[in-house]
Amino acid sequence: MKIDILKRFLKLEKGIPSQDTFERAFRYIKPKQFEKCFLKLIKDIAKIKKQIIPIDGKALRGANDFGESPIYVVSAWAKESGIVLANKKVKNKSNEITAIPEILEMLEILDIEGCIITIDAMGCQKKIVKEIVEKKADYVISLKGNQGATKEEVEDFYKGCLELGFGDIKYDYYETIEKSHGRIERRKYYITEYLDYIHLRDKWVNLKSIGMVHSIVERNGKRTEEKRYHIASIEADAKQYAEAVRGHWSIENSFNWVMDVVFKEDKSRIRKDNSAENMAVIRRIAMNIVKTSNKLTGSIRGRLKQLSWDTELAVSILFDDAETV
Repeated sequence: MKIDILKRFLKLEKGIPSQDTFERAFRYIKPKQFEKCFLKLIKDIAKIKKQIIPIDGKALRGANDFGESPIYVVSAWAKESGIVLANKKVKNKSNEITAIPEILEMLEILDIEGCIITIDAMGCQKKIVKEIVEKKADYVISLKGNQGATKEEVEDFYKGCLELGFGDIKYDYYETIEKSHGRIERRKYYITEYLDYIHLRDKWVNLKSIGMVHSIVERNGKRTEEKRYHIASIEADAKQYAEAVRGHWSIENSFNWVMDVVFKEDKSRIRKDNSAENMAVIRRIAMNIVKTSNKLTGSIRGRLKQLSWDTELAVSILFDDAETV
């Protein structure tokens, strides 16, 4: 139905290619080529000065045969702009750590000076922290078991401070309360630049502060609590700390959710050779284009519908010189 539009850009001497032809193309095109296209697009549209940039992995759950582990794609997400900045495929979740340095290298084409990079505990590595600082960015990174000694020291420090009081130790505090559908969540954010308690503090490049988030959730008469800990290169500003921590969750709520619900990524069975990785890149290119276009309005789903209904509009967005094509 769109063949007349497509003939502006493709010869199509034998009509529309079959599904098998598309499948072969996506299987054998080298992902590096799509990566170059993606990075060129980002360089053209990204304006990420002093934003929060979460880095996290997402499973392509349908992109595997029975008994195989799903492919993971690690992405960097610009919270305020709402676009994907870089992505890299890894074999499984345990390999996310190998992709993070490559993601940081990709971000070099952008000016990330002053941005705050947030990563979960998987990326809590001294080498990764060093690379972030070398790019003149800041970091807020989760602490868990993979950094046992530092995590225990931070945990013990805050446990003692909460039980005995902070005394002369300077710290900053911020609190939020959210109520929704009978669920009340109270979050308490503590952050301090007092690092004397951390024996390995000199091993973490530009470490300035340690923080704790204490979440208290009440729902249907039940109360649950959780404490999470972070190392950071930012100053002891609890509100900024809270924005960074909450900002990291945006990659799950605003990006991964869109990929699965709008683009149906989790249900996609595309999996042979390079096809899953190539299609993952195309989905992210599509999302970035519709998200940043000032010719479209409404939700991502609504914007995609506008493009499917009005092909000329789609052409005008994809090509600056569409009228002369």
